[in-house]
Amino acid sequence: MPMHMPSVLLEPLANHGSAFTAEERERLGLVGRLPGAVLVRHVIGQANNALLYPGLGLGTVVAGAARLTAGMLLAAAEAVAGQVDARAPGAPLLPPVANLRASSATVAVAVARAAVQDKVATRQPADLVQAVQDVMWQPVYGPPSEKEASQ
Repeated sequence: MPMHMPSVLLEPLANHGSAFTAEERERLGLVGRLPGAVLVRHVIGQANNALLYPGLGLGTVVAGAARLTAGMLLAAAEAVAGQVDARAPGAPLLPPVANLRASSATVAVAVARAAVQDKVATRQPADLVQAVQDVMWQPVYGPPSEKEASQ
């Protein structure tokens, strides 16, 4: 690593994850070690709109919210953050996108509760979790028609 550069260089948080392996980053000088430092592998979460907005919209629909409130936005953000335990060294700050449907349902329930609390809900289902599941689109397709099958 050049002398004028600090001994540790942090890669920017990106939506795509790292383009290099740990070994390649070390060879390229993107990772330095301080004497006595403990190397911790950090799991970088994918920071994009898919973690918050589907659940925000779904919770708004389930509650029949007349408008979107600051409390609903806060509930959505807290629901996303609450899906991970960021206390461990290197732990991710965001839930994995592999569990996007479950994550969206969790956010939707929190948003619907906030809509009720903020008195903007026009519907208050007795079972919010079931109401969210009932409204979620299920990717189920029937058998192809004869025309589709012949193509």
